[in-house]
Amino acid sequence: MKPVRGHIARRIIFAYSGLASVTILVSAGAIGGIRLLYQRLVLEARQRQEMSLLSARIRSEALLLANSVQQYVIDAESGEAERLALEKHIVMLEELLQQAVDGINPDNVDESIAVGLALQNIMSFKVQSRRILDLSDQEGGFGPETKRQMDALLQHYQPELIKSLEDFEKLEGSAAKSSYAQADIYSLHLTIFIAMLSAAAVVFAIGMSVWLAKRLIIPLTALTENVKLQPELSLQRPIEISTDDEMGALAQALNQMKAEINASRDKLEEYADTLEEQVEERTRELKLLAITDPLTGIYNRGHFFALAEKILDETKRLNHPFSVALFDLDHFKNINDRFGHAAGDLALRQVARTMQSQIRQMDFLGRYGGEEFVVALPSTKISEALQIGQRIVIAARKMQVEYNGRSIHVTISGGVASYAYDDEDLGHILSKADKALYLAKKQGRDRVVAHNSTTGYMEKT
Repeated sequence: MKPVRGHIARRIIFAYSGLASVTILVSAGAIGGIRLLYQRLVLEARQRQEMSLLSARIRSEALLLANSVQQYVIDAESGEAERLALEKHIVMLEELLQQAVDGINPDNVDESIAVGLALQNIMSFKVQSRRILDLSDQEGGFGPETKRQMDALLQHYQPELIKSLEDFEKLEGSAAKSSYAQADIYSLHLTIFIAMLSAAAVVFAIGMSVWLAKRLIIPLTALTENVKLQPELSLQRPIEISTDDEMGALAQALNQMKAEINASRDKLEEYADTLEEQVEERTRELKLLAITDPLTGIYNRGHFFALAEKILDETKRLNHPFSVALFDLDHFKNINDRFGHAAGDLALRQVARTMQSQIRQMDFLGRYGGEEFVVALPSTKISEALQIGQRIVIAARKMQVEYNGRSIHVTISGGVASYAYDDEDLGHILSKADKALYLAKKQGRDRVVAHNSTTGYMEKT
């Protein structure tokens, strides 16, 4: 059977690629255009609202100015400060109206007429206000001419200004509502367009699904069911697809692969079992190397500290005693110089075994560095730690290291210490034990000395 190469793949790729490309391009263009128009309308609506609010503020400031002018001419105590405040108020009113002029659309005739009328009335209102202020200063108060001009301001100029501002505010408010309404309409059109496009995509997808079910999904289902079987059953059962396309070719290839797998499976399983045993053995070796000293076989410094700090924290929580002991081989350099480093290594290993035999099961031993060893003694008071240390010193004294037919006598010195307060860390306890060890060496070696945490003095066994 010779399959038609790429027949199904090309149809699927061309159909879905074409649909995806057209849908993406049309949707992107339509959505982008409508969205841009919607944003412009919303922006215009907001500008119109701002103009409406600005008109209301100008109207309010004009009324306040009229009242202030009237108060100025009536109040006999008005002076230069009040006149200066009124002048600032007039200037502020002009600036607000200029903002309105700058904010309108010059191409909109209705806006231009409305703001022009308001500008004309505000100028007349300003001139009349200043005329009243000048007359009041000349007549020394609320004179006849001042009263007549004040009546003109309140009965003519002010109503005309208020009316023109109200008309401008209504115009801007109506325009804002219209812009928002148009934006909502465009948003609705966008929603309808997307819905129609989605419906067309669904119809096309249904048609493609029917075609794919016949040409691809049904064969794939048969293939999937075969693959989902248990491995033993799947390898023994061939895939029954006889189409002359890629699916048929795939079924043939898988059936051939099953035959090859069955032929080589036993060999792979045998190799896997052997490899797994090797990996487990190597893993155990690596874990042991990570925590032990390669020369003596006891805990290395890092692992000892990790265990000791954990035990110390638990000891403090339970309010139990905790002690440590530091030991050092006496005159170890002489052993290396006289018998050689191999003899020194043998001495270190034998001392480690001897110390291990003298401590309890709950204690643990580590190599502190060089010829120094350290023992952690959980739940052990200083007096008990001193006894254990003396036992270790005596055992080491009796020990004989045989090297090349020669006997090497070895002694060790030790120092023990206990933690005295809750905040004391392992490093400080070891520092006290090190001081006790120094005193043991100073007093002649081959002995153990305890550090008294209460008095600070050293006690010798």
